[in-house]
Amino acid sequence: MPRLNWKSGPVARLEPVEAHPKAGSLLRVSVAFASLPELVHALGEAFEGEHSELRLELPQEWLIFWKRREQESRLLLAHPEPGVWVATVALELPAALALLQGLRKARPGDSVAVGELAGKSGRIGSVSNVEILISVV
Repeated sequence: MPRLNWKSGPVARLEPVEAHPKAGSLLRVSVAFASLPELVHALGEAFEGEHSELRLELPQEWLIFWKRREQESRLLLAHPEPGVWVATVALELPAALALLQGLRKARPGDSVAVGELAGKSGRIGSVSNVEILISVV
């Protein structure tokens, strides 16, 4: 399984999870514009390539699994241990392609809402409980 270890350095910044009116929770992830191509490439491998999953390790004990899914996209948030957070973004191919396109177009100051894009491209499962907002800085 491919992975990106962004636990340290200025590549990614997380803001505390906050309430979201539709998804339940909102996770804001800030990614440096210079690092965006690395993320897009790794996600492309997971969604379009031979790998079907990407493990993205972030600061503050956050882990996001990005997975290709055959039907019904889902965004799930779990808190399995104190201080540990795990999000799973499982997307159908049309939703994954919309996310990749949104990230490829993003410039500093732009934000990409993963669940919102996925919802425009297909169905989001009712068990989804988080929106992930990727902000380019």
